[in-house]
Amino acid sequence: MDSVRLSWSNKVPFVEPVFLEEPSRRIGVTRDAVHTAFLLNNEGETVGLYREGSDLIPIVMRNDLNQRYDIDNLASLNVWSQEQGKYISMADAISNVDISLDNPILKRRNRVRMLAVYA
Repeated sequence: MDSVRLSWSNKVPFVEPVFLEEPSRRIGVTRDAVHTAFLLNNEGETVGLYREGSDLIPIVMRNDLNQRYDIDNLASLNVWSQEQGKYISMADAISNVDISLDNPILKRRNRVRMLAVYA
């Protein structure tokens, strides 16, 4: 066979933090607050729009480029506690971070997973 291709892409790393329910509830941290902290650290969060002529340009708040996507320092991120009214370390809200490989694109036909091999 020559030029073998698959309809699925290569597996990509999937990062999943393990959220601590009881300790987080005690300190007033929600899953949404943890999600917002991860969003600010990685992709950034849109906080407004800048109008230049007829164009609307999003204003994105995020960390420096050398601090983004740093899995080793996730526990040092700050998470907003609504109950205490201040930022708390992410280490108090998550126990660890599970990293696994996952398929980014799953093709389906008639709601059943399908893998097409081309050669």
